[in-house]
Amino acid sequence: MQLHARIRKICKHYNVSQKKLAESLGLRQPQFNGYLNSKSQRNLWQYLPEILQLFPMVSRKWLYFGEEEMLSPGTTSRNTLPAASPLLCREMPLLGFADSQLNMSPVKELAKDTVSVSLSIHSIAVKAGGNSMFPAGIQHGHICYCDPDAKPVVDEPVFAMNKLKQGFIKVYLGQSRKEDCTSFKSWNDEHGHFSPHYTDIPNELLELVAPVIFIRLKY
Repeated sequence: MQLHARIRKICKHYNVSQKKLAESLGLRQPQFNGYLNSKSQRNLWQYLPEILQLFPMVSRKWLYFGEEEMLSPGTTSRNTLPAASPLLCREMPLLGFADSQLNMSPVKELAKDTVSVSLSIHSIAVKAGGNSMFPAGIQHGHICYCDPDAKPVVDEPVFAMNKLKQGFIKVYLGQSRKEDCTSFKSWNDEHGHFSPHYTDIPNELLELVAPVIFIRLKY
């Protein structure tokens, strides 16, 4: 089975449209579709690491070389994606960082190795963009599981969203000295030197403040 056929098989197995996969890879659908043939499939090689991140249950040897089974050893044959997969998410701009994005998707429960973290049914998975939260232990690409039903704690990270549906991850500082405002803290990255940055947002503009309950390093 050739590479383009293996990618088509992944899409079929997980019921993911080629359009959605193209968008997740940063490609226009006509461009991506043009690669899905014997003549042009060599253009897909540069995207294989990203495809493996999107489908972590797929075997690297199978995707790259057509060897072994499609799913990695020890992986169940289920055709569902992880809750935090960006293929299940809707993209939103990260407030204050034009070069960053974050993804959100509903989650009910996360299990990693022998650790199980239970969240409310309204919980969301957020992919952090940029390094404004690096001193707080949240780096670009980390998956933050946030619970809107939990009460935010001062000096702890939260995911907040305004009424324009713009979201960001910052440290929650509670009520600001400014009237009817909430304070947040992040850091400016100046060539590896991080300096605190404080933001006050009017409460009337805040739609959601969800504490970060669990941080996962990757999908």
